[in-house]
Amino acid sequence: DNLRIHKATKNDTWYALERSFLKTIEYPLIVTTLSEKTWSMIMRPAINALLPKAGLSSKFPRQVLHGPSEFLGLGLPHPWYTQELSHMATMLTELANNSQTGLQLRATLEQLHMELGLPGDLGSHHNATLKELATDSWIKSVWCSLSKFNMTMHLSCQSVPLLRENDAYLTQLFVDNGYRGTALRQLNTCRMFLKVTTIADITSVDGKTILSSVFEGVQANNIRPHLQWPRQPTRLDRTHWDLWRCALQKCLTFTHSAPNSRRLQRPLGTWHSTVINITNMWPQWYSPTYDKLYQRAGLQWKVADTTGRRQGG
Repeated sequence: DNLRIHKATKNDTWYALERSFLKTIEYPLIVTTLSEKTWSMIMRPAINALLPKAGLSSKFPRQVLHGPSEFLGLGLPHPWYTQELSHMATMLTELANNSQTGLQLRATLEQLHMELGLPGDLGSHHNATLKELATDSWIKSVWCSLSKFNMTMHLSCQSVPLLRENDAYLTQLFVDNGYRGTALRQLNTCRMFLKVTTIADITSVDGKTILSSVFEGVQANNIRPHLQWPRQPTRLDRTHWDLWRCALQKCLTFTHSAPNSRRLQRPLGTWHSTVINITNMWPQWYSPTYDKLYQRAGLQWKVADTTGRRQGG
């Protein structure tokens, strides 16, 4: 009430700002994902009104106002930093306790890895290049903050492993070959549409060529059927698949090959038996005894003709 009728002392005003106003704001910070700029706009009216009553100019430098007292700042916490620190603390605490919230955060983290098409510690990937590949979310804001401060968070969660010798992550190949912005987003959309992550997901069983169905944007070899992917559009336009084919040839095939060549410049090697049992996972098998191609259909196998139409069995 003293603040309202302009009778508060400078110390009372500062105490109210730091211990009452800011503490009230702190309650929802664990779930908010507002940007630093947005928080500064929210705080501006209150800061401009209270600073003069605390004996400071309303134009007082914000870097000094929010700077730590160890470096001669006034140490007034900025809500954005408090927000991000509370997110990081929540991640560590809930995952360590394996709580229901922790399980949901772990699932969200795994979903982020699938959207990026890359494994690794949270904060280890170049945020400026890859952030547009991820859906705006709570976990994305944590990743962006960690990257901003050159921090990483080692968290135990499932990732999509490499399956063969010379295997590599497609997203990393696209980035290494200069794809950025809209082009990188379109390539990632194609990758997720086909539900693929590494080179092994798009190549023949001998590891020498890219599957024609992948090249045309139809389907991949489906050797990771256990993965649950985000909902995808029913189809993509021609510009997406033209870029997809161009990128695959640039990153993986011989540069002097024919325009539609799918032969890998660096063939894949042996399968990592500790990661995948390819005998159980490969969707088609050929029987030289009966001269027939068999197609996996759930828990059964059906005879398929050369065009891919099942013939029963």
